[in-house]
Amino acid sequence: MKADYFKNQPRIAITGIGMVSPLGLSAPVTWKNLIQGQTGIGVCVEGNGPVLAARVLGFSPNGARSRMGDFAILAAKEALLNAGFEASEWSEQSIGCAISQSKPVLANEWGPFKLSPDLLLSGFSGWSSENVVQRSLGLKGPAANVAAACATGVAAIQQSIFWLWSGECELVLAGASESSLNPLYWAGFENMGALVDAGDPKAARPFDKFRSGFSIGEGAAVMLLEKEDSLRTRGAKPLAFIKNVRMMHNPTDTIRFDEDGDYVARLILNVLRDSKKLDYINAHGTGTHLNDLQETRGIKKALGPEAYNIPISSTKAATGHMLGAAGAIEAAFCALAIHDQIIPPTLNLTTPDPDCDLDYVPHFARKKTVQTAMSLSYGFGGQMGAVIFERN
Repeated sequence: MKADYFKNQPRIAITGIGMVSPLGLSAPVTWKNLIQGQTGIGVCVEGNGPVLAARVLGFSPNGARSRMGDFAILAAKEALLNAGFEASEWSEQSIGCAISQSKPVLANEWGPFKLSPDLLLSGFSGWSSENVVQRSLGLKGPAANVAAACATGVAAIQQSIFWLWSGECELVLAGASESSLNPLYWAGFENMGALVDAGDPKAARPFDKFRSGFSIGEGAAVMLLEKEDSLRTRGAKPLAFIKNVRMMHNPTDTIRFDEDGDYVARLILNVLRDSKKLDYINAHGTGTHLNDLQETRGIKKALGPEAYNIPISSTKAATGHMLGAAGAIEAAFCALAIHDQIIPPTLNLTTPDPDCDLDYVPHFARKKTVQTAMSLSYGFGGQMGAVIFERN
């Protein structure tokens, strides 16, 4: 087992959260709608015909040259304000930025596929989300776009923590932004057989016997991270603390994980270390047949009989699969579950799969004491990430 690099290091606190999602244009609205069982998934009839998607509605561009850049700016500003930093202070602080994206900019809107003139620049980070946020907010700390497919948000959190421990900066904006509602990406996932049928807005049903895939979503989630001593010095209150974070790679297949769940189990055991105490798990839960099956098996292998006592939910039936931003928003949901002591539901889980027989919190949010929570993220190509949060 790898060394525990969190041991004897300063604790990392989450002091601000910002979100732009299909459920709302801020973290409070997104979280409220999630807890109330609403979904951002609907039938869109633009462009190439009817598709099932989770779009960000009511959104106005704010200066970036891509939707994902605009999302990142809004979420970053909200996270800083939520943490108690006024706009006049942003350029004076040592603030790093690891707001990442997993895909380059292609086209901003629905319609015939075309390449954005910023395609190459976004690939080289010139117009990627973290660069856009840095320039827009006047930040002077380190910056990086850490791409790891659907585990991008977890990789960004890990990078941010290393910066704080090494003294590269005092604060870090960590998260991800993505807008993949584009004909190219759409065709790729459709050819994989990963997308649900466009006819039923409730077709996204993680862990259900009749699950058939996911709906693509878009948006951003950003958390402001700082060391505990910084938090105490300025008298701020944490939303939660990060107990551990791990990244690993599954070499078995670029698209399909091993069906027995071995690699999911390894990831969980690696991030848990010597403790198996968890009060909530936000599963990757894509709603595809193989993902939900191998994830269930992996959780059981790692946690044994205790797996049946832990509430687990997939929030992708509410937000859509936000792809590169999924790991960031689901990590933020874990922090909010700890802060508010409530677990979000898994929507549309009407016919539980007998092979997915854990407590997947169907339909309705659940009030519960949540001291520790874990977010799981896996991406095409074999990227895997997990984050554990704690209350105090």
